Amino acid sequence: MFLSLLPASAVAGEQTPDCRLSARIVAVGLPGVAGVREVGRFHVGGPIPGNPEFLMATREGRVLDPLRVLVAVGSNFGAPPGDPAFEVGTILSI
Repeated sequence: MFLSLLPASAVAGEQTPDCRLSARIVAVGLPGVAGVREVGRFHVGGPIPGNPEFLMATREGRVLDPLRVLVAVGSNFGAPPGDPAFEVGTILSI
């Protein structure tokens, strides 16, 4: 994977900005990672306000905390498949 923070229209001799990212490692060794996404905020007009239990899951520290990261992996981590007709896999909330 390659991430570039340089402007695409940089002209020879132009000073390019010094961009830095802060990051932290939160998990390693996850098998078959297929997707990574921050949960983010839910829209106010969606199904959350009408469902108090779901609304509580979006609070800080809960499974759908907007700052958490959802990671799709190709393992059930030893749990039996819910339906043998489908591939194994898990969505982790980290």
